[in-house]
Amino acid sequence: MEVSFKAQLVNTCNIQKYSKSTRSFLPSEVSFIELDTNKWRDRRALRKISKKWEHSFATNIYRSQKSNKNLRIFALTEQQSNFEKLDAEKVLGLTQVQELEPNVHYIDYLQTKPDYTANNPDRECKDIGRRILDNLKNIFRKDTLKLSSLYEDGLIDFYMKNYFKFEKFYLDDLIWVDKFEKQ
Repeated sequence: MEVSFKAQLVNTCNIQKYSKSTRSFLPSEVSFIELDTNKWRDRRALRKISKKWEHSFATNIYRSQKSNKNLRIFALTEQQSNFEKLDAEKVLGLTQVQELEPNVHYIDYLQTKPDYTANNPDRECKDIGRRILDNLKNIFRKDTLKLSSLYEDGLIDFYMKNYFKFEKFYLDDLIWVDKFEKQ
């Protein structure tokens, strides 16, 4: 009997989803999963997402997983079960992480569904990027978590609000400040 691991649940968390009936954002449970790009269904879901979210980091994530099998790819999805058949339509955000050296993980890309980015005032969901970062900080809580700052409106502020700070030696890189250092 072959054991097959495909996209699997890492954690559940809440985002804010707009309710037309209350005209406000309400908590909505979502799943944080890790994809297994050795499995064709996960690669197919990534391909669908990269086509649907064209001109986004989703395309970079899809392309890089084809050539680098040491990457870890995570997704935030409205799907609650049956992750072996990931529904690309329900994916709200993606991120790609790689280990640069022992205990140092680097966030290469973090992409929310383009309709739900913070600069879209009509978005139906919010807190997607924040929940992705929260889950990554939990997974890599004993390690160093870094990313390269992107000089795009609001991104540096977003990461700093999520407890990343500039490294002393590499001013283009942001590093996660552990909860003990926040105080």
